[in-house]
Amino acid sequence: MSEKIFHLNEHGKLEPMAEESFDLEDRLQELVAGYPEVLSGEQMNPDNPRRFILIGREQGIADIIGGSNRWSLDHLLIDQDAIPTLVEAKRQSNSQIRREIVGQMMDYAAHATQTWNVGDIREAFESRSADPGAELSKLLQEEADVEKFWQDVETNLRAARLRLLFVADGIPDELTRVVEFLNEQLPGIEVLAVEIKQFKGGTGSTLVPRVIGRTAATQRNGPANAGTSINRQSFFESFTDENVRKAAEQVLEVARKHRASFNWGPSRVSIRARCPAWSTYLSVAWLSKPGRNAWAGQEGFFFGAGNFSADFFENLPQKIGAVLDQWVNEFSKDDFASYASVAGIKSHAISHQAAAENIDLICVRLDRVLRELSELQPEES
Repeated sequence: MSEKIFHLNEHGKLEPMAEESFDLEDRLQELVAGYPEVLSGEQMNPDNPRRFILIGREQGIADIIGGSNRWSLDHLLIDQDAIPTLVEAKRQSNSQIRREIVGQMMDYAAHATQTWNVGDIREAFESRSADPGAELSKLLQEEADVEKFWQDVETNLRAARLRLLFVADGIPDELTRVVEFLNEQLPGIEVLAVEIKQFKGGTGSTLVPRVIGRTAATQRNGPANAGTSINRQSFFESFTDENVRKAAEQVLEVARKHRASFNWGPSRVSIRARCPAWSTYLSVAWLSKPGRNAWAGQEGFFFGAGNFSADFFENLPQKIGAVLDQWVNEFSKDDFASYASVAGIKSHAISHQAAAENIDLICVRLDRVLRELSELQPEES
């Protein structure tokens, strides 16, 4: 029997939405290619949610180095830690989802690590993307060191640090057991199944993803553990100057008070404001470790707005834009701050020492912008 979910509309009426299988396998595959976020990277790693870029669909795999392609992978994705992610997407009604798909994926992984050329992968991405640099920056949530990123992809590929994803609109129990078994047996490789159920009703379609197969071994052995993301402790320990460390603590405490979220990257933490009037995240600050450039050749603490999407500011509602413009412009007259922006980000850089010397002023401003954003409500329809 198919499942149901319920949508409570703006008139207070409960609308049932019935589960409906994808009519075409290609539709499911198009969905994964166009919207990798539907794979629910938050469920894969709640502490450091996975983000993905699409390299391409029907990615060819040869059986010998330099040979012609023998197989075709549904999707090749790469996450923010440069982990190649191999995806096979099938409808539940496809009998391959029960056994054949596992053997196919093992073939793909074994040969891809030996025969894929990272230069070809990079070329495929850059030919597909309208703005490769901006897309990489959005993935990494910092200005992309393009050469280093692709070097890391090469390193992970040759070391067989991979993620294998089985995607379907229904995951059978047999596949779940195989996925969990493989996670126990394949250190360095994360194997997961992602069930994407589709529900349809009078108001359209709703997609409900569920990640299956996360085990203790996944968290211990998976490729994400090969990543270099910092955490709160290692971030603070990186500061040898006590005043700078205390300044960083004050900034994060102001953000915590306003229930902002933190995204820990390889060399910095970004602060994401809570804003009920906006459906995705709004970053308002980036605090970098010592000795690590953020962008525009500068290091330190960065205060501004954006999310590395080139059209970010064009799509903002006017009331949010007004709050963020005031926040960004407040630093333009400070002699201790310098303008430092990239695509989708407007910000000012403040050296670690200058931030420590002016921390009270910075925290007053941060407190105000976080409070104002948290008070904005969605427009009434």
